[in-house]
Amino acid sequence: MSITRTVSYNFGFGVGARFLSNLLSIVFIGIITRYLGPTLFGYYSTIMSYLIIATIVADMGLQLMLVREISQYPEKESTIVNALVTLRLVLLGCVSVIASIIIWILPYDPLIKWGVMISIVTVVFSSVLDSTVTLFSL
Repeated sequence: MSITRTVSYNFGFGVGARFLSNLLSIVFIGIITRYLGPTLFGYYSTIMSYLIIATIVADMGLQLMLVREISQYPEKESTIVNALVTLRLVLLGCVSVIASIIIWILPYDPLIKWGVMISIVTVVFSSVLDSTVTLFSL
């Protein structure tokens, strides 16, 4: 298979997967909206927005830094990976604790506060998964 054909196939597959992902997201948001109703969907949106901000703060560009550092110093790959994964886990722990404390200070409904507390576990696991995806894609 030629390189042009391979690139075209992979590009087409990527575009198709992205389209399907977006279509499913629209369908699921429609289902969630109808099931929860306006008030509970507002709570859901608030919880997700709060957690997305926490995820962005916890990431701090470490995945890009990992790729950059390994490409510059391939002989130090294991040291760089260990340092950045450790840093990521420490940042995740700190951000999770701080986000959990801040949500109780803010004037939100208790349902939102408990939703954040339960969902913050998902943020931690998804961030750890993102770290492994970065490692395996190098």
